[in-house]
Amino acid sequence: MLLSLLRQMRKFLALLVSLILLFGADVSVRAQSLSHADLYPADSSAFPTISALLDVYDSNGIFASGLKAEAVTVLEDGLSIPATSLNEQAVPLQIVVAVNQGPSLDARDTTGLSRFQRVGQVLIGWAQTRPADPPDDFSLVSQAGQVIAHANAADFIVSLNSFQADFRTAAPNLQSLNIAIDTAAQQTPQPGMKRAVLFITPHMDDANIATDIQPYIQLAKDKGVRVFVWFVDTATFFTTTSAAAFNTLAMESGGKMFGYSGVERFPDPEEYFSALRRVFALTYKSSLISGGQHKLSVQVNLPGGTINSAEQIFSVDIQ
Repeated sequence: MLLSLLRQMRKFLALLVSLILLFGADVSVRAQSLSHADLYPADSSAFPTISALLDVYDSNGIFASGLKAEAVTVLEDGLSIPATSLNEQAVPLQIVVAVNQGPSLDARDTTGLSRFQRVGQVLIGWAQTRPADPPDDFSLVSQAGQVIAHANAADFIVSLNSFQADFRTAAPNLQSLNIAIDTAAQQTPQPGMKRAVLFITPHMDDANIATDIQPYIQLAKDKGVRVFVWFVDTATFFTTTSAAAFNTLAMESGGKMFGYSGVERFPDPEEYFSALRRVFALTYKSSLISGGQHKLSVQVNLPGGTINSAEQIFSVDIQ
């Protein structure tokens, strides 16, 4: 009986922490730093100068803007080489808006507008501000599949304006989330682009939601897709297991969650995405004297400590 009680207490505490974080309390539950470095495939076409794109995130999972070349050491076949240059560049974003249809999204305010229509107004206003160059890659999906995929902002707006769904008869499920992650994880139009999903969902009457969502959390992490959740429902559902599960999805994938019942002020979506629009362009002078395949990684010194990227294999053709 004591063991059963302890298990119930652990589940309750996990739910409580997720709900506290959902409402923005200043509570830290991360047991480890979120700092990491991701090295993209290297380009050796200008040998002996080698170039590669690099993402560096600090202990809070924020892009380490302003990083200098002196902070980066290249490891070429295990040999330490200083970086020659490290330049921060802007890149567009590959973003998928996923709609989990359900009756709560069709609830109307005193003006006759539904919650989803309010969501749509915000997203259209944001998309209209996105520059044509460099262009973001937009997709819109629902439980039924892709509405539009890998489009520009103008075509995305047209699709969102014309999107029709029978919200009142729809049963919310995780199908649109699965489609969204797969769509976001597809090849980006240019190197260095990040991937994100904005998941618009009501609550789900699923007693196993906390367990059922775990594979999607892992899939998003494996594919490098950050999931941001807009939980659109009656405020009484903000403190349910369903809300906690979606908040966990957002937190563990590197995103955030916002609850909207019809009266809350929407966040600016660009507050989510602006930090995902940066990448470092790295160069160094190679010391290789033989062609073929070689190993490459980087070591980055941050204020919170040193981090290492995963090892990459690259080829060099030395005449």
